[in-house]
Amino acid sequence: MDKNVIVLGLGRFGYAVATKLFEKGVYVTAVDSNYKKVEKIANFVSSAAQGDITEEVAMKSLG
Repeated sequence: MDKNVIVLGLGRFGYAVATKLFEKGVYVTAVDSNYKKVEKIANFVSSAAQGDITEEVAMKSLG
């Protein structure tokens, strides 16, 4: 079974969780409203996106 995870918020905890899960072979989508945080993690997860997690439309656009 393939594992897919979305991490919402890339503070210290979210960043650590996202990168560790990716290292373990999990498909990780990382989301944060801060573009600099998204840029920082982009090479260490499966996909990274900027978006406001409090907006329903933004979350639906991620699939």
